[in-house]
Amino acid sequence: MLDQNQLEELGCTPAGFSLEKTVASGSTFAEYIKIDEPNSLLHFRFTTVDYNIGFSIEKVGKIKLSQGVRNEIKNSAFVRYCLCDSHLKPISKTCLVREPGIYKLIWHNKHSYIKSKKIKYRVRVLQMKEQSLGKKETETDLLSLGELSMD
Repeated sequence: MLDQNQLEELGCTPAGFSLEKTVASGSTFAEYIKIDEPNSLLHFRFTTVDYNIGFSIEKVGKIKLSQGVRNEIKNSAFVRYCLCDSHLKPISKTCLVREPGIYKLIWHNKHSYIKSKKIKYRVRVLQMKEQSLGKKETETDLLSLGELSMD
């Protein structure tokens, strides 16, 4: 069996990470997720190659278009900013989302003036679905986005 370093040398992506993005030094990268049902579960997982990265999640308040520019108004913190050593161990978390809306997952690289960061990520939304017998069952609705969460 190959070890992690050998897999990386071959360019293999670990299972569970479906998307990749390079976050330039001094910048951020965001993914938006629409949550339709109250009490949904937001699951995210990500890792970085070689370096740490900042991460947070915001609930988008309102979006206002002004002269072709999109401005977000009254966003609220859902997961507070943290600097994650995701290059050492993948970050994986599931959060209960009580209110439907648009949620913004943000990877922060503003703390780095030289190094860009490569992230591999996945996001899933799990919703409760009413069955004809009156029972609730969890249905997985996979979204091709990102994943992480800190309490």
